[in-house]
Amino acid sequence: VASQISECLGAGTGCQWCVPFLKKLHALHLEGKPMDLPTSPEEYAARRARYRKSGEREDAASEAPETTTGASPEPPRNTP
Repeated sequence: VASQISECLGAGTGCQWCVPFLKKLHALHLEGKPMDLPTSPEEYAARRARYRKSGEREDAASEAPETTTGASPEPPRNTP
């Protein structure tokens, strides 16, 4: 549910922090696997706070590992 994603992951603020995590959750859903992220809620919140201050990801590879769905790595963007 979108409201839960926003509440739990901080999605929708425009900082793009959640994008790798949302892609991971979507890929897991498409594969029919349980939706689970490779980090605790506390660690996610701490990393997000650091990212919002610095604008840099600490270790993007460990945040949301890629899956083997063959899904496109970037969703299409709507531009005006």
